[in-house]
Amino acid sequence: MRRSSIFASLFFFLVLLQNSHAENLVNSKNQNPDHYIAMAATKGLAQSRTWRILLHYKQVLSGHESLIDDPAFFLARHGKTDPSAELDATIRSFFRTDVADDQHPVCLFPARFRWLDQQLGLSSAPLPQVACPLLDKSMTKADPTSVSMIFASAHINSPASMFGHPFLRVDTRTESKLLSNAISYAARTDAYRGPLYAYYGLFGYYHGFFSFLPYYDKVSEYNDIDLRDLWEYHLDLSAEEARMMLYHLWELDRKYSYYYFFDENCAYIILFLLEAARPSLDLTSGWGSYVLPVDSFRRVLESGIVTGVSYRPSKMTKIMAMADSMGKEWIEVSWQIAEGKVAAVDAIKTLPDDNARKLVLDMAAELLQKRFAENKLGKKEYQKLFLATLASRGSMGGDPPSVRPVKTPQRPDMGHLSGAFTLGYEANDGPKGNRATFSLRPALHDIMDPQAGYVEGSQIDFLSFSFSTQPQKGKLWIERADLVGIVSLSPINSIFTPMSWKANFGLNRREFANDDVSEALFVNGGGGYTTRVGDMGLAYFFLEADLQANHNFDKGYALGPGLSLGLILDPVPEWKTGIKARATRFVLGHEDTEYEVVLSQRYTVHRNMGIHLDLKGSRIGEREIKSALLKLVLFM
Repeated sequence: MRRSSIFASLFFFLVLLQNSHAENLVNSKNQNPDHYIAMAATKGLAQSRTWRILLHYKQVLSGHESLIDDPAFFLARHGKTDPSAELDATIRSFFRTDVADDQHPVCLFPARFRWLDQQLGLSSAPLPQVACPLLDKSMTKADPTSVSMIFASAHINSPASMFGHPFLRVDTRTESKLLSNAISYAARTDAYRGPLYAYYGLFGYYHGFFSFLPYYDKVSEYNDIDLRDLWEYHLDLSAEEARMMLYHLWELDRKYSYYYFFDENCAYIILFLLEAARPSLDLTSGWGSYVLPVDSFRRVLESGIVTGVSYRPSKMTKIMAMADSMGKEWIEVSWQIAEGKVAAVDAIKTLPDDNARKLVLDMAAELLQKRFAENKLGKKEYQKLFLATLASRGSMGGDPPSVRPVKTPQRPDMGHLSGAFTLGYEANDGPKGNRATFSLRPALHDIMDPQAGYVEGSQIDFLSFSFSTQPQKGKLWIERADLVGIVSLSPINSIFTPMSWKANFGLNRREFANDDVSEALFVNGGGGYTTRVGDMGLAYFFLEADLQANHNFDKGYALGPGLSLGLILDPVPEWKTGIKARATRFVLGHEDTEYEVVLSQRYTVHRNMGIHLDLKGSRIGEREIKSALLKLVLFM
């Protein structure tokens, strides 16, 4: 019994020793990053959609390439173009022991770590003990609960902002949305201002960065300073998805991408954050050669994650609603207070009731802020007048005055689509003769297009081409190429007196006094003023300069001043009519005076289809030419 007991104990000890050795081998294997790299390769994680989103990879002819250009974003030498190498380097980095805490890759790349942990169980591996105080503090402060996508409407007097701007708002548990945080992506252009601004933006010389700042700062920038309306598209992303988005944003902090105005821009790159939050979304594929801000909102709407839309009117919109409730006499009293011509306490004595006094004092306060922002008022004088106005207003209680409600305009995504194709026929009694026409316009809006969803009085064309043909003669011509075509008709009123302006550059196939028809390069620009015609539309005039180049001019070019007048009316939503007259006196390079009158009619069949009729009469030298163009417009 004793001998068998000894053998049994010895056998049991050998079994425990063997099991312990096997367990140590397994643990040793699991401590090795190569084990998890092999597991990731087996699962094909480098080819997974989530990995490509987190690294911003896109398919190119040679394979894949990340849209992030900053080398600090990658852990592998060729990580920008090799998803597998970047994945291997990322897993290996989590086992590093030569760096600690906030500088450890677990802290620097929290979105990658959390996703790989879900796929590979990294948290059960004996990784180094790492604390991430900066990340933890930032996430605790952000406390994300939901996400909204914000559209800052076009800034009609700023060419760089005429397409609008998208950014994100990360809501917290606080009641006021102004205390939420905003995420924006924009080009850093300070080092490249000046004549080469457009060139640098078109060819990616600017660096684009993400920023994370309080939402009230963005409201102040867009609503109050730039006078732009904001549209808030509320998304159904959960708190956990919002947190994952912020982890990805943390990885992108101070990492740059080359910024291109047409495609790799704010409207496109911001979509990667939403995909990082919910990888099942497909928002960044299938785009063409350009991405417009309003189109990115349409893509998000199509994904089905928008739960509602809110409108935040600009300061100008609210001031104009206040002005509409006052009348000219009360506005004049507000101006007298703002210009220091009469004390606030004395000015309101003649007003009929408390509502009128509140309106006048509130308007005076707004006008004082406007004059100070425009450097028309010194700081000391501003403080004196502003405090006196607030004191008079404070004595009347904090309740706001009764004003007309701000009318909510049509949402930007509800306007016609960005591109346009037209097919038409022109009858012409001049050298051009009768011909068929068609045109392509990638973006964005003509001043005679349906107004809904677009800023009134704005026109912006880029790279639009018109063609004409006479099939019986087998000929095809480029009728017009607008490389840039911008018109800004910003109406003056009792509060604001903005200048209207225009700028056009391109190629135009035109008639000459000698009956020749050929292409001329043109540059045209000018400034003027616009006023409202009741509630029907706009009337405007421009003083302008016109430069054209063609061999038919005496010295190959013609330069001179011009004057144009116009009227645009919207009698009913479906119908827009316009008339414009223009005279140009060429005085350099060629001497001649040219006249043109155009009557335009636009009928909207539905949002993305219209019928246009243009009747034009022109005089070039002694030659008078009349034409009529009828065309079908399809927005796409």
